[in-house]
Amino acid sequence: SDGDEAITELQKAKYDLVLLDIKMPRVNGFEVLKFIKEQQPKTKVVMLTGFADLKNAIESKKLGADDFVSKPYDLVDLLTTIERVLTE
Repeated sequence: SDGDEAITELQKAKYDLVLLDIKMPRVNGFEVLKFIKEQQPKTKVVMLTGFADLKNAIESKKLGADDFVSKPYDLVDLLTTIERVLTE
């Protein structure tokens, strides 16, 4: 529901993949991405956003995201992205 909750869940368990929205209440997706890359560097992260622009995509990749998907997204495209990221 928000970035704080995401971090709390990430502290409880390890994940192979996280789908992470950039715009979230309290702590944004970029801050959660930084936490993931510091604490669980092997976790793959696909950033999701309704505000698709080159700046967000570049910032996501710079912070270690494995891919970037714009909302609304096509389910087949999202699943293809997830499969590709997990096999890299």
